[in-house]
Order: sequence, then C-alpha cells, then structure tokens
Amino acid sequence: MDFADHMQARTDEKIERSKEDLRRELTPKPVVTDAQLEALQTRLEALHASQLISDDELFVLEDHVTDFFEAKAMFEVVTMEVANANSAVGKVHKLVVLSEGVARDPTFARQLRRKFV
Repeated sequence: MDFADHMQARTDEKIERSKEDLRRELTPKPVVTDAQLEALQTRLEALHASQLISDDELFVLEDHVTDFFEAKAMFEVVTMEVANANSAVGKVHKLVVLSEGVARDPTFARQLRRKFV
C-alpha cells in the first residue's frame, strides 16, 4: 500500500466515523424509556401499598400512565417535542422526572397530590 492509498483509507475511515456520529446525533431519543415507565408504575404501587396515596389517587395517576401509552401508539418515538405538544406525554414525563428526583416517598406522594391529582 503506497502513501496515497494509506491516506485514502484514513479519509474513508474518518468519513464513516463522521457518518455514524451524525446518525447517532439525528436519531430521535425517547423522552421516557420503558424502564422509566416500569419504575414509575412500581413506585406508584409501593406508595399505594404503604398508604401514602389513596385508591382514587392511584387510579388518577394510573390513568395518566395509560393516556401516555395511548399517545405513544401514535408516534414512532416519543421525543421531548412530543412531550411539549401532547399533554398526556408531558404529564408522564413530569411524573418520571419527579419520581427520579424526589427520593423520599412522603414528599413524592405530597407532590403527586399537588401537581397531578
């Protein structure tokens, strides 16, 4: 392999890396993952089991999650743009962020009542 071939091969590699970087950057990222939804539902059930939220409060919160799944069916990827435009998606995104950010269950339960019930 001569110098010109070597330089061409390096250039081709750089172009391919750039393409992959661009693909990763342009691939829509979900605002809420399946793992986050599962963790949220598990935490809501735990709050209910420990009587920090009532049956009726749990039902309202479950309705929000169900509404999210209905909205999710309309989009290939539920992105931040979708969360900003769709209230059902936006509510669940906020629920997930709150759940991940508030460690204490009594505080979380109070915030759920204040913001979502």
